[in-house]
Amino acid sequence: MIITRNALVESRLRGVYGSAIRGANLRVFCASNSLYWEHRNARSRATASKFLELSGIVTIRKHCMGLVSESQLRIATKYLRDDIPNLLSNVELWVQSGAGTADAERKRAAREALDAFGGHLRTVSRWQ
Repeated sequence: MIITRNALVESRLRGVYGSAIRGANLRVFCASNSLYWEHRNARSRATASKFLELSGIVTIRKHCMGLVSESQLRIATKYLRDDIPNLLSNVELWVQSGAGTADAERKRAAREALDAFGGHLRTVSRWQ
């Protein structure tokens, strides 16, 4: 009964609001707070998990955690692809401009370290 009711509610919501969402990717969740709390601490884990899934709250939690994970991945990817290479470019310019009073051997070592790190970043960027 619950699954049938949820399917009907979801279908009606998609019909009313589906065209208002760009890409028509309207996520609809039907949840039963009372069903969740009644079976959350049940002794039989197998029985409890069926009711918890049926409550819809587990699916909502997974969706929300997925949104956070996607956001964190997007931020980390931007950092790796944009911010770190920009920092390395600035450091490389600083080294090439004389790097203060560093002698030639220290400048060469700094350039080699930057080149190695840059190569590593390019490898990581290709992986993603």
